[in-house]
Amino acid sequence: EGSTFTNDNGPRNGSVNLQRALTVSSDVYFYNAGNDFWKIWQLDPQRGLGIQHVAGQLGFGQPTGIELGDATGRIPDPAWKAAFANANYKTAQAKHEHAIWYPADNIFASVGQGDDFVTPLQLANAYACFANGGTLWTPHVGQVVTDPMTKRVVERYTPKARGKIDIPPYTYSQIAGGFAGAVSDKAGTAYQAFQGLFVPVAGKTGTAQVPGKGPTSLFASYFPV
Repeated sequence: EGSTFTNDNGPRNGSVNLQRALTVSSDVYFYNAGNDFWKIWQLDPQRGLGIQHVAGQLGFGQPTGIELGDATGRIPDPAWKAAFANANYKTAQAKHEHAIWYPADNIFASVGQGDDFVTPLQLANAYACFANGGTLWTPHVGQVVTDPMTKRVVERYTPKARGKIDIPPYTYSQIAGGFAGAVSDKAGTAYQAFQGLFVPVAGKTGTAQVPGKGPTSLFASYFPV
């Protein structure tokens, strides 16, 4: 309580809904959402944390299953923070103090910062899940393996669904509209980069941050809209 939320580089977007927040990349909107989810969890911990729950459904915090092997990633929650504190602090008091799940922990999670760890493949897979209507698929390096001499198919990789997420139609339309607006709306954060593109693209700009390095711009997308 008592904190003042501001957007990156200080723009004032006024009152925004979910769709507009995605289009203009309103940090303040998502900071407030993260704080609200924390309040709900604080009142009833059995309900869990909404952001972390949906992130898991979209494949974050777990391997994608690709043949090459990939990092698990991390979506922090109260259990993870408690385990981290228990493993890294010596005194009982320190363990307790550093295990508390504060509003700031959830606010950081709402914009993918803090202790979040996401791989590019997890991010691409999550957007594919949203774009196809809610099915999370296992990515593969290829579809078939053929004998170079006989051209005979040696092995075929059949699609394997790993999970399903149901997004209410209105919420889905808000998110999809926000992704489309990020590229097509003049106030969209990706508008300048995609002007004149002949394929209608939907997506979201972001910033990848690694300790000890400068921030890196990223863009996750699907097309056509």
